[in-house]
Amino acid sequence: MAKYSSGISKIEMGAIAGDGGPGLTLATVGDIYEGTAEFIQEDHAVTEHYSEIADDPFLIVTKKGKLTVKFTVVDVLPSQLVLFLGGTSAGTGPAFTWDSPLTVPSIEQTLKITTRENYTIVIPRAKILSKISWNLGKTEVAKVDVEATVMTPTKAATAPVKLTLA
Repeated sequence: MAKYSSGISKIEMGAIAGDGGPGLTLATVGDIYEGTAEFIQEDHAVTEHYSEIADDPFLIVTKKGKLTVKFTVVDVLPSQLVLFLGGTSAGTGPAFTWDSPLTVPSIEQTLKITTRENYTIVIPRAKILSKISWNLGKTEVAKVDVEATVMTPTKAATAPVKLTLA
Protein backbone atom coordinates (compact mmCIF):
# COMPACT_ATOMS: atom_id res chain seq x y z
CA MET A 1 0.00 0.00 0.00
CA ALA A 2 1.39 3.38 -1.01
CA LYS A 3 1.87 5.85 1.82
CA TYR A 4 1.88 8.84 -0.55
CA SER A 5 -0.25 9.78 -3.51
CA SER A 6 0.74 11.77 -6.57
CA GLY A 7 -1.13 12.24 -9.82
CA ILE A 8 -4.30 10.68 -11.18
CA SER A 9 -4.92 7.79 -13.52
CA LYS A 10 -8.56 8.63 -14.25
CA ILE A 11 -11.67 10.54 -13.26
CA GLU A 12 -15.06 8.92 -13.75
CA MET A 13 -18.57 10.41 -13.63
CA GLY A 14 -22.07 8.99 -13.77
CA ALA A 15 -25.62 9.23 -12.54
CA ILE A 16 -26.26 9.17 -8.80
CA ALA A 17 -27.86 5.89 -7.68
CA GLY A 18 -31.64 5.82 -7.37
CA ASP A 19 -31.38 5.47 -3.57
CA GLY A 20 -29.21 8.63 -3.35
CA GLY A 21 -25.95 6.76 -2.85
CA PRO A 22 -22.97 6.70 -5.21
CA GLY A 23 -23.72 5.68 -8.76
CA LEU A 24 -22.25 2.40 -9.93
CA THR A 25 -22.25 3.00 -13.69
CA LEU A 26 -19.46 5.50 -14.23
CA ALA A 27 -17.61 6.50 -17.39
CA THR A 28 -14.13 7.97 -17.74
CA VAL A 29 -14.34 11.69 -18.49
CA GLY A 30 -11.55 11.58 -21.07
CA ASP A 31 -8.14 13.18 -21.14
CA ILE A 32 -7.34 15.52 -18.27
CA TYR A 33 -5.05 18.45 -19.08
CA GLU A 34 -1.78 18.08 -17.17
CA GLY A 35 -1.54 19.93 -13.87
CA THR A 36 -5.24 20.88 -13.65
CA ALA A 37 -6.75 18.18 -11.41
CA GLU A 38 -7.14 19.11 -7.76
CA PHE A 39 -9.25 18.14 -4.76
CA ILE A 40 -9.32 21.08 -2.38
CA GLN A 41 -11.13 22.29 0.70
CA GLU A 42 -11.78 25.95 1.45
CA ASP A 43 -10.87 27.30 4.86
CA HIS A 44 -13.42 26.58 7.57
CA ALA A 45 -15.67 29.51 8.47
CA VAL A 46 -15.24 30.41 12.13
CA THR A 47 -17.69 32.72 13.92
CA GLU A 48 -16.67 33.88 17.37
CA HIS A 49 -19.23 35.31 19.80
CA TYR A 50 -18.14 37.71 22.55
CA SER A 51 -19.71 39.40 25.52
CA GLU A 52 -18.96 42.96 26.57
CA ILE A 53 -17.48 41.65 29.79
CA ALA A 54 -14.67 39.33 28.60
CA ASP A 55 -12.02 39.48 25.87
CA ASP A 56 -12.31 35.76 25.10
CA PRO A 57 -15.21 34.33 23.12
CA PHE A 58 -17.98 32.57 25.00
CA LEU A 59 -18.97 30.54 21.89
CA ILE A 60 -17.14 29.58 18.72
CA VAL A 61 -19.16 28.13 15.82
CA THR A 62 -17.31 26.37 12.98
CA LYS A 63 -18.69 25.60 9.55
CA LYS A 64 -16.80 23.11 7.37
CA GLY A 65 -15.08 24.55 4.32
CA LYS A 66 -16.53 23.65 0.93
CA LEU A 67 -14.87 20.71 -0.88
CA THR A 68 -14.37 20.89 -4.62
CA VAL A 69 -12.78 18.87 -7.37
CA LYS A 70 -11.44 20.89 -10.28
CA PHE A 71 -10.00 19.61 -13.53
CA THR A 72 -9.78 20.53 -17.19
CA VAL A 73 -10.72 18.09 -19.94
CA VAL A 74 -9.42 18.27 -23.48
CA ASP A 75 -11.97 15.83 -24.90
CA VAL A 76 -14.41 18.20 -26.60
CA LEU A 77 -16.49 15.70 -28.54
CA PRO A 78 -20.16 16.77 -28.56
CA SER A 79 -21.13 13.86 -26.29
CA GLN A 80 -18.57 15.03 -23.70
CA LEU A 81 -19.80 18.62 -23.92
CA VAL A 82 -23.30 17.38 -23.04
CA LEU A 83 -21.89 15.59 -19.98
CA PHE A 84 -20.23 18.74 -18.62
CA LEU A 85 -22.27 21.61 -20.09
CA GLY A 86 -25.69 20.16 -20.84
CA GLY A 87 -27.43 20.67 -24.14
CA THR A 88 -27.81 18.00 -26.79
CA SER A 89 -25.62 16.16 -29.28
CA ALA A 90 -26.55 14.47 -32.51
CA GLY A 91 -25.02 12.71 -35.45
CA THR A 92 -21.71 10.92 -35.93
CA GLY A 93 -18.38 11.55 -37.58
CA PRO A 94 -18.02 14.90 -39.34
CA ALA A 95 -21.73 15.62 -38.76
CA PHE A 96 -21.40 15.20 -34.95
CA THR A 97 -22.93 18.34 -33.39
CA TRP A 98 -23.47 19.91 -29.97
CA ASP A 99 -26.25 22.39 -29.28
CA SER A 100 -25.66 24.40 -26.12
CA PRO A 101 -28.46 24.76 -23.56
CA LEU A 102 -30.36 28.04 -23.32
CA THR A 103 -29.69 28.32 -19.57
CA VAL A 104 -27.17 26.87 -17.13
CA PRO A 105 -28.30 23.30 -16.41
CA SER A 106 -28.40 21.74 -12.97
CA ILE A 107 -26.04 18.77 -13.26
CA GLU A 108 -25.46 16.47 -10.28
CA GLN A 109 -23.27 13.39 -10.69
CA THR A 110 -21.24 10.83 -8.80
CA LEU A 111 -17.47 11.29 -9.18
CA LYS A 112 -14.72 8.74 -8.70
CA ILE A 113 -11.07 9.74 -8.83
CA THR A 114 -8.38 7.08 -9.04
CA THR A 115 -4.79 8.06 -8.31
CA ARG A 116 -1.70 6.51 -9.85
CA GLU A 117 -1.26 4.51 -6.63
CA ASN A 118 -4.87 3.20 -6.90
CA TYR A 119 -6.29 5.28 -4.09
CA THR A 120 -9.92 6.08 -4.88
CA ILE A 121 -11.92 9.12 -3.87
CA VAL A 122 -15.66 8.62 -4.32
CA ILE A 123 -18.03 11.57 -4.13
CA PRO A 124 -21.61 10.23 -4.24
CA ARG A 125 -23.18 13.61 -5.07
CA ALA A 126 -21.50 16.61 -6.67
CA LYS A 127 -22.83 19.72 -8.38
CA ILE A 128 -21.08 20.11 -11.74
CA LEU A 129 -20.41 23.57 -13.16
CA SER A 130 -18.31 23.78 -16.29
CA LYS A 131 -17.20 26.35 -18.80
CA ILE A 132 -15.58 26.33 -22.20
CA SER A 133 -11.98 27.56 -22.23
CA TRP A 134 -11.19 27.39 -25.91
CA ASN A 135 -8.19 29.47 -26.93
CA LEU A 136 -8.33 29.48 -30.71
CA GLY A 137 -4.60 30.06 -31.19
CA LYS A 138 -2.80 27.57 -33.41
CA THR A 139 -0.54 26.38 -30.59
CA GLU A 140 -3.40 25.96 -28.11
CA VAL A 141 -5.92 23.20 -27.44
CA ALA A 142 -9.66 23.37 -26.73
CA LYS A 143 -10.55 22.75 -23.08
CA VAL A 144 -13.51 22.53 -20.72
CA ASP A 145 -12.91 23.63 -17.12
CA VAL A 146 -14.92 21.51 -14.69
CA GLU A 147 -15.70 22.29 -11.05
CA ALA A 148 -17.51 19.69 -8.96
CA THR A 149 -18.74 20.82 -5.54
CA VAL A 150 -19.26 18.08 -2.95
CA MET A 151 -22.87 17.94 -1.73
CA THR A 152 -24.56 15.99 1.07
CA PRO A 153 -25.79 12.66 -0.32
CA THR A 154 -29.53 12.06 -0.08
CA LYS A 155 -29.00 8.45 1.06
CA ALA A 156 -28.94 8.18 4.86
CA ALA A 157 -25.63 7.33 6.55
CA THR A 158 -23.61 8.00 3.37
CA ALA A 159 -20.45 10.06 3.70
CA PRO A 160 -20.00 12.99 1.27
CA VAL A 161 -16.47 11.71 0.47
CA LYS A 162 -15.04 8.21 0.77
CA LEU A 163 -11.29 7.63 0.38
CA THR A 164 -10.19 4.04 -0.12
CA LEU A 165 -6.53 3.06 0.10
CA ALA A 166 -5.54 0.28 -2.28
